Parts: sequence; C-alpha cells; structure tokens
Amino acid sequence: MIRATVGRILGTGTGWAGCVGLLLLCVCSPSPLSTDGGGTRGGNPVVTGTIIGIDGAEARNVRVSLIEADYDPVADASLPLSSTDTTDSHGSFSIKAPDSGLYNIEAVGILDGARSLRFNVRAIRDSVLVVPADTLHSPGTIRMPVPEGGDSTGGYVYVPGTHITTPISDPADTVTLDSVPAGVLPVLYNAGIGSAFRRVIRYDISVSADSATIIGNPQWSRCRSIGLNTTASGAGVTGDVYGFPALIRLDGAALDFAQALPDGSDLMFTGSGDTPLPCEIERWDAAAKRADVWVGVDTIRGNDSVQSITMYWGNPAPPPPENGAVFDTACGFQGVWHLGDAADDTVGDATVNHYHGISPDSARPPVAQGIIGNCRNFDGTGDYITMPNTASGRLDFPQNGSYTLSAWVTADTLIDLPQTVASKGMYEYFIWLNGATWQFSEYQDASGWNMTPQKAAVGQWVLLTGVRDGSAQYLYVNGVPADTILHRSSDEPRNAASDFIIGRAHDASDRESACFFAGGIDEVRVCSVVHGSDWIKLCYMNQRTDDRLVVFR
Repeated sequence: MIRATVGRILGTGTGWAGCVGLLLLCVCSPSPLSTDGGGTRGGNPVVTGTIIGIDGAEARNVRVSLIEADYDPVADASLPLSSTDTTDSHGSFSIKAPDSGLYNIEAVGILDGARSLRFNVRAIRDSVLVVPADTLHSPGTIRMPVPEGGDSTGGYVYVPGTHITTPISDPADTVTLDSVPAGVLPVLYNAGIGSAFRRVIRYDISVSADSATIIGNPQWSRCRSIGLNTTASGAGVTGDVYGFPALIRLDGAALDFAQALPDGSDLMFTGSGDTPLPCEIERWDAAAKRADVWVGVDTIRGNDSVQSITMYWGNPAPPPPENGAVFDTACGFQGVWHLGDAADDTVGDATVNHYHGISPDSARPPVAQGIIGNCRNFDGTGDYITMPNTASGRLDFPQNGSYTLSAWVTADTLIDLPQTVASKGMYEYFIWLNGATWQFSEYQDASGWNMTPQKAAVGQWVLLTGVRDGSAQYLYVNGVPADTILHRSSDEPRNAASDFIIGRAHDASDRESACFFAGGIDEVRVCSVVHGSDWIKLCYMNQRTDDRLVVFR
C-alpha cells in the first residue's frame, strides 16, 4: 500500500487511522460550488472570504491557498507565497491573484488539520471577489487499486487545482490519498513523471469526513449507484428474490450517452464487493438517449431500500465480458425472446439454448414500440413466430410438471375466437385470450384442458404469467394471481410434438383453428422452475413503464 500526505504544503493530515468507515464510491454528485467575480478595483484581482471552523465559529490560523484550477502539484512549480494567506481572528483572508482566471480555494486548519475546498472561483482583473464563507471539516481518505496500464509505475495521482497528490511506486497494489477535504472532487488524474501521459481515473468523487472513499475499477472513469427499492414505497416485495434479471432503463438523465462508447460496450455493473454482474443490452440508442439493459442480480432483498448495484462507464478499451449470461439456464431460463430484433432478422433467444424464432415472409409480424424497447405486432390473421426443433427440447415439460410461462401483451380486440399469445401446442400448454378472459392452460392426457382465467381488456399492456406447480396452476395478471381452474373435457391423448410458437396455437389452414393473436407481444419467457409470487410481482413492478424498483442515486 502507498500512503501520502496531501498537506505537504498546507499542513499535516489526519492519516488512515483517523478514518472510521468505508464509503463505496458509486455516486455522481452535483457540481461543486463555483463563484464568479464582480466589483471594481485597479490591478490584479483580489479574492477575499471567511473560513468557519468545525465548531461553527470564525476560524483563525487557517492557511488558505488560491490555486489555478489546472495546477499540477507535481509537474508545476510550487505556489508563490503571495498565493497563500492565514486567516485573522475573524477568520478572514485576502489573496491577490496573479491574473484573471479560474481558481480553487484550499484551506487547512494549522492546529487541527480540518480542511475545505472550493472549486471554480473565477477572478476578474480590476475587481475584488468576495466568496461565500467556507466551513472546515475533518478530512477523509481515498483508496483505490493501482491503475492498470499507462505510466502507473513511477507515476502519481492528483486532483488538479489542489495539493492533493500521491506517488505510485513498485511494488504496490493500493494507492491511498490521506487528508482529503470532505466534499466532491470534480476529477482525479493519473499522470506520469516527466512524460505527457495523463488519464482520468474518476469524475465526481464524493469524500466524507472521517471516512474512506473506495474507488473501484479505476479503468472506468465514471460510475453511478442504482438503488433497488423493494419497500412499500417501491416494488412492495417482502420476500428475497434470487437470480433476478433486473431491467435498467437509461435516458439522458440517468446517463450522459456522449461519455460512453457508441454501442455501450463499456457499460459494466457490479454488486456487493464490487463483483461484476452479467448484463445484456437489449436496446442502445445513443442518438435518442435511451437504452434498455438487463442485469443479473444474485439477490434482491425484500422490504429493503438501502441495497444497490453500481453502474460503470467511460472505459475507452473495455475488456470482453466474462461474467456469464443474464438469462442463465442454471437459473431455469430455457427460452427468452425480447422480440426487439429488426423485422427481417431471426428472433433471438437470449439463453444459451439458442431457440431462435423464424417466420415465413408472409407471416412475419412487424416491429413496433413495446413495453421494453421494441416488440412484435401481430395482425390476427396470419402472423406468427415459430421456434424450430423445440418439440422435444427443454421447452417440453411433463404433465403436472414445474414451469413458468410469461409474456407482456396488449390486445387489439376481444372476439369470440381464441387468440394465442404463446403455445407449445394445444395438447401441452399455452396462454391465450379467449373472448374477454386471459387463460393459462395445461392439457391432461385423455382428460382435457385445465384453464385458469383472468379478466382481459383492450389496448392495455399487461404482464401474463402462467405457473404450473404439479397439480396446482396459477395465472398472474400484472402480479395479481388467480388459481381457479376450469376444466374442458377431451379424450384426446396428450401430444407434445408441437414446436413452441408465439402468435398462434399450431399449424392450421384456417384462422379459427390456428387461433392467431391480434396485438403486441413482448418479452416472452419459458422457465423450467416455479416462480413464486414475489418474483412475479417484482418482474411486473420493475418492467412496467413507471419502474418501481430502480432508483438512480
């Protein structure tokens, strides 16, 4: 570990032992306070102000420095004495600037080591600038792994426009900056000694008094904390949920797309302990400033508003992802179709099973705006998507098995004919719209269909989730369950020979027998596990347009 004293000019730091906690760096904070000059005066600009101590009283014997905003404390010459003043008994200081320009004000208590920083003070020639009073606080610490690549060995890290710096030397695995003023540091750089090398380590670094800020993954210059709120004010889920694909919708407020790579390939998410999480970009539209990203979270605690994950971006050369798939078959995902593919493309399966869907030219449903990115819009007369070679694959479940089938749908019309959303054949399992009710059905051999109904409406996106758990059967609409089972008799044998199909029941020459669907279908999933009510409700609360789970911090 490398340790440095920031106050080599300003005074002695508090050191690592004075830190009482660790703060995981993941929050991008508001811009630091800036001040512009005004008034009239002949000659060089003068900057004056007052320093308040930790006790709230005007602080005397505080050393105050006026530092050019781009000052490099290693490469540039030491500040002249005229750039520093010591506060009087009223906590006042006055410093003459060398010329007009942008400066920072750095203050340290000579006796107690308390510190403050004010950024972006604009001094104007022939004027006196009176800045608002600054309050001293106990300093904090910044700790991070040694940055990889570049001139890290033999180089240094620093905050421009301050005396905050520490060297990097071999051998080392950690860099520590002691005695860092509490607040928001706009940027931290890594530079080489005697070379032109310089790169950003991190923007907008929040430092708390008497705490250590940990900079994880310094190859990424930006990060943001994303809260996962499952309390009553958020998703309203009481039980813990495991292996959950969380949908992260990004817009211009959540992410400055200009700071990321054009395709978003530098995006990375981490969980507890800064462990990388699998992620999948379903949609990335930098021009429109919107994206839909799936992140695999190992555990989401019920009734919790504190938990969070971290989003990183701003790495010009990100390594290839090595953190697995979001929709992992080990977690039961056997087929996942986002249905956001281009109209002429194969409909991709997001699992490693690669049960990709196809449509004949005459039956290809067009792309439309869905509930999550794009969807497919079915005309009710001939559109469908079939997944070849799935009749005997992992989408085939035994009678009274354990599985979950789900889809987002919006119906164009309620008619007397059944309209099929997704089906493994009429004699195995399916979800359809039958008149004015949604129905989830499993066929029982030589007995008939067990159907669980829920009321339907036209023109509304709803999340349908059918669950078969042995002899128990449920249909959830927007997270609300129904367990009533209606039975329709038939003496036909159970038949699992059909491939999985979206938009119709099975191959048939007429519309009535095929049961084509009219409306939008999005995010179809087949899972070989029984998902419980907390999981299903969390899917709905997270994926609805007014997401109730994700909170950007």
